[in-house]
Amino acid sequence: GIGQIERMKDYAKQNPNDLNVRMSLVQILGFTRRIDEAELFIQEIFQANPKDIRFYQSIGAVYSTAGKSDKALEAYEKGLVIDSNNPGSYLGLASIYAQQGRIEEAIKNYEKVLELKPDSPNIMKLYADLLRDNGKKREALAMYKRSLEMLPTA
Repeated sequence: GIGQIERMKDYAKQNPNDLNVRMSLVQILGFTRRIDEAELFIQEIFQANPKDIRFYQSIGAVYSTAGKSDKALEAYEKGLVIDSNNPGSYLGLASIYAQQGRIEEAIKNYEKVLELKPDSPNIMKLYADLLRDNGKKREALAMYKRSLEMLPTA
């Protein structure tokens, strides 16, 4: 899609209500390290206040990839206003909090993910790694065992 950026921008100008083209631009620009260029389209999406949580999760992922963790947190939190029972947003928050060293907040969000989606052995493993790396070895071992019960080949 990189070769289509200018055409997509023109299309976005001509179609102010098309949030999908804006989201595509955000993703392409963000992942090609042009996050500053993507900001205009992010703001347009936020102003439209879509009721689809995937917009907020995608923006959170783009910001996170671009190293803008505070803005990523904001995007995930906006998504939770739309749907407070979506495990994807909590997983995004957990990841960013863990990167920032905000371990208790990361733990809280991992627990929420597993409350909403208890059949996620790969997420259990990520959570167990976080627990292990932060001195909570007993809790980590319990989580590893729980994960292995679901995915014994891991």
